Amino acid sequence: HRQFDKATGSSLHSAHEFYPVRMPTASRATADRIIKDVPMLPLHEVLHQEFTDLGLDRVRELLAESRDRLPPSYWAHPAVVSAPPGSLVVPLSIYMDSVPFVWHDTALGIWAYGTLFGKHHLVGVLRKSEACQCSCRGWCTMHCVFQFLRWCFVTMMAGRFPQARHDGSPFKDTESNRAGTAGSDMGWRAAVVFVKGDWAEIANTLGFSPWNVVQYPCFLCESTREGLFDYVGLSP
Repeated sequence: HRQFDKATGSSLHSAHEFYPVRMPTASRATADRIIKDVPMLPLHEVLHQEFTDLGLDRVRELLAESRDRLPPSYWAHPAVVSAPPGSLVVPLSIYMDSVPFVWHDTALGIWAYGTLFGKHHLVGVLRKSEACQCSCRGWCTMHCVFQFLRWCFVTMMAGRFPQARHDGSPFKDTESNRAGTAGSDMGWRAAVVFVKGDWAEIANTLGFSPWNVVQYPCFLCESTREGLFDYVGLSP
């Protein structure tokens, strides 16, 4: 467990303050649907700490050096288009993957990292067996996760610390640090240009087409299952 904490930075003594996200889950003990708080780390907080340690001037230099290698999705991103001239807008990537940790259970990990820096931050872990099982295929749980991530994305797009929690409620009494920085300028903005993961996460977690459906099994094209591997007429 000490090695796990060292690798993921998830120790209870971490410099980052966990953010409780209230969501429906399945109780493994009683098989009931319960509501509980799942600890996560806000993306804007962990990235702000990284950029502060690195120095915003250095972040701006790295961004300037990589301008020619940034994808079109960055330049067309609303966060970049709407940013005031001279603003520092950092490209970000989100990565999701499931990892088996016992014989009959897996954990979904959610990572975020600055595309130019490569330092991955584990912001949340969900045990698959605890996902809601009210015939929603786990979407009751994932909806709360996506609501939390959206809150982080909007915060980084605006470049200011949020003035309320992800559900619109005021910060709790235990979140005095977040209440103290509410509305203040972070000094940088961010645009999420990549959402990465294998096809299992694209289909199961993000809800796109799986590979075994008859109509449109590919989430990027209109191929049918019969023609999915037909490459006649395609160039490398």
